[in-house]
Amino acid sequence: MSYDPNLSIEIEHDITEVGDAFACTVRRSPSDGETNAKTVGQVRAVQIALVMTTEGRGDVDSERIGETSLPVDEYGMASGVVHLVVPATAPISYDGALLRIVYRIEARTDIRLGRDQHSSAEVLVVPVGGAGVYRRPHPLP
Repeated sequence: MSYDPNLSIEIEHDITEVGDAFACTVRRSPSDGETNAKTVGQVRAVQIALVMTTEGRGDVDSERIGETSLPVDEYGMASGVVHLVVPATAPISYDGALLRIVYRIEARTDIRLGRDQHSSAEVLVVPVGGAGVYRRPHPLP
């Protein structure tokens, strides 16, 4: 997995309640000034997703809950505000002895005929009314 140094993601709040959304400002701004009209290595889009992963003493599972894509211009630049909704039926973040439920926001620079570049940041999903209470996954100490 490689990192895109031209991509920046600003998450408004890294904690949200189920049924609410994460707001992110995404910018990709290459400084080389070259056009993006390449056959190999052309940046096609920037894709942003909210991913839930379960980890534990058995299977590890991953689910993309919300996903959107930002188009790029002729220089490979992209910018926009993205809202990734957490469904009201989604489980909250959890860090127990037998099970962990982890959420993260992933950004991927889609490169034609090349290795895509990724960035991610962990976020916290809390129950309704828990935005001012939780600072870490359930169970609280």
